[in-house]
Amino acid sequence: MRFSTARCGIALFGLAMALLPACSSERLPVAPLSPRPPLILAFASDRPPSPPFSRDVYLYDVENPAPSFMPPNLDSPNLDGPCSLSANGRLLAFFSDRFFIGTQGTLFLYDIATGHLWQPKGVNRLFNLQNPSLSGDGRFVAAQYQLGGAFSLLIALSEIEADTLIHVPNLNEPNATNFDPYLNGDGSLIVFAYDGARSMGGFDIRLYSVPGDSLIPLPGLNSSNNDLSPSITADGRLIAFQSSRPGGVGIIDVYVYDRVTGSMLPLPGANTEWAEYSPVISPDGRYLVYVTDATGGGDLRLYDIRDHQLVPIPGCNDPYYAENYPAISGR
Repeated sequence: MRFSTARCGIALFGLAMALLPACSSERLPVAPLSPRPPLILAFASDRPPSPPFSRDVYLYDVENPAPSFMPPNLDSPNLDGPCSLSANGRLLAFFSDRFFIGTQGTLFLYDIATGHLWQPKGVNRLFNLQNPSLSGDGRFVAAQYQLGGAFSLLIALSEIEADTLIHVPNLNEPNATNFDPYLNGDGSLIVFAYDGARSMGGFDIRLYSVPGDSLIPLPGLNSSNNDLSPSITADGRLIAFQSSRPGGVGIIDVYVYDRVTGSMLPLPGANTEWAEYSPVISPDGRYLVYVTDATGGGDLRLYDIRDHQLVPIPGCNDPYYAENYPAISGR
């Protein structure tokens, strides 16, 4: 399926009309949460018209199904994505290896309603920023960065409007791999993947309280296998992740952990005998978007956690090219 300029314009106009009424009069175009934000998926794909060996960010409106489209003034001939959405679907953070004049920063911010693209300066002073995550309210962004060797990874937290880094002294374990952060609704919690001396398995999931400057126990979540790719709901109750632990349905499965009960939620029909990975839970905990290899490799699926069923997303996936690094807005 080739890119359609007309379809892109119609789809973007619809999103803009849904988002513009909540525009903020503050300096940055970050809107407050509306009573019912649109349900938007964002993801990265190398489908045409992306040039060979590149990757672009696409958007998909679940409530108004139409072919996925590239938002204007965002994509480049380089690698774009992974990405993250604010809960109201207004703000997008993403990785790109393009270079603006005067900086080698790799983290960008994009206003979906206006098409405004900019680069925060404070956090981009760090080397090799990857895997950005926005707080649900769009005030904060977290990302991993490299310090030393390839596996010496740390996580940084930045306040967007002030464009300053926030001191998080007990977040990162020295001489370990701290990566793939995800923020809750107000940026008070950071869930992330970890590999170090205290790992229970190959990789573990950790949860950090920003105001408490401390790790929060997650009894029953981690295993002796690889537990990766965490995301968390706005209220911090549910954590979605992928795991290769035994007893699952397939090679890699997606899970949702309830911090209140200390147990996994049932997800009948979500996993297959193949691999499901990169799960992202919606801010309200209703939906789970993830990647599946069951249909040939690299298709997105949307799962209704409450109703225990897959949600059709016609026009989202390309039949020949992979979709990766999904993100989801709120309801």
